Amino acid sequence: MGCCKKGPTKEELKGMVPDEHRKCQDCFCFILFVLFWIGMIVIAAISIASGDPNRLLYGVDYQGNTCGQGDMSGKKRIVYPRLSEDLLLNMQDGKIKTNPLDYKFYGICVNECPYASYVLCNADDPLVTDNMSQQQRLHCIDDPNDSTPQCESVRENCWYIPLNMSSIFWRCLPEYVPRCLRARCWALFFVLTHPWPRAATLSPRARTCVASSPAASRTPTTRRASCGSTKPTAL
Repeated sequence: MGCCKKGPTKEELKGMVPDEHRKCQDCFCFILFVLFWIGMIVIAAISIASGDPNRLLYGVDYQGNTCGQGDMSGKKRIVYPRLSEDLLLNMQDGKIKTNPLDYKFYGICVNECPYASYVLCNADDPLVTDNMSQQQRLHCIDDPNDSTPQCESVRENCWYIPLNMSSIFWRCLPEYVPRCLRARCWALFFVLTHPWPRAATLSPRARTCVASSPAASRTPTTRRASCGSTKPTAL
C-alpha cells in the first residue's frame, strides 16, 4: 500500500478496491498528525524532567510545598481555611481574572481533614502547633482580649473550622449539612444591640459569630451553631 502516490482512476476501479491500489487519502493531515505527536512527546519529556507530576494530584500549600511529598509525605490532603479572604485578595483590583492560574489560595497540608470546631494552624509558629491543645486554641479564638504571646500567635496563624470536612481528590471540602441553612452570622446584631461588653470586640473568626435562630422566631439565640456538631454548645 503506497502513501501519497497516484492511484488508478475511478473508472478503472469497480467494486472492492484491491489492496495494491489502497493509499493514504489525506497526506497533509497525516504529516500534521505525526508532528503533533512529536511535539506531545517532547513536551511530556520536558515536563517529567523539569516539573512535578504530583502537583496535578495533590495540592500545594502556602509555602509552595506539594502535599504528600518530601517533608509533607505524611500529609497528602490540603485545607483552604480562608477561602473568602483569598477570593477578596484575588479581586483587589475589582476585575475578575479570566486565567484560573492567576488565582492564589492559602492552603495547609494535613494528614486528615479537620472536624467541626477544630482550630487549624500553619507551621509558622512551633510554639502554637506543637505545644497548644485544641482547647487552648479555642480560648484564644473566642477571647480577643487575651493578649498573651501565645494567643496573639494563634489569632495570626490559626483559623477556626466551623464544619466537618471530607476529602475529595485530596482536597478537604466542607460537608453539606441541611441544618446549616438555618445558621446565620449575628456578629453585627450583637455589636449594635447586645449589651454584652465583649460584643464590640468580636473577632470574625469567633465561634459566637455563627448563631442559630429557631424557625418560629426571628430572635437569635446565644448558642453556638457549629453545623458539623450534633449539639450546639451553650455560651
